[in-house]
Amino acid sequence: MTSIRPLMWFTFLKTCGMLLVVIAILVLVLYLIKRFSMAKGIYPKGKPDFIKVLALHYVSPKEKILLLKVIDKKILIGVTPQNITFLENIDENNKEKLEIKS
Repeated sequence: MTSIRPLMWFTFLKTCGMLLVVIAILVLVLYLIKRFSMAKGIYPKGKPDFIKVLALHYVSPKEKILLLKVIDKKILIGVTPQNITFLENIDENNKEKLEIKS
């Protein structure tokens, strides 16, 4: 009976060791997938900048107005928890309307 107990502990430790090896391999594979999945030849920085936030203004704690640059256009949108609303296209023609007059 006493010879079975050390064998059981050895089996338990061996099982835990193999579990740690499997978890380490999983973490390594996920890291490699994340690192090499980026198309570095296409995007020099590693990510595209198709949409860029130029300005952000909070109207209330959960409502805001965003000025976005989408490719080569500037657009103004309103964002609430329930909705996203297109407000205005910003270009050279209507830039004067948006300037603050003091």
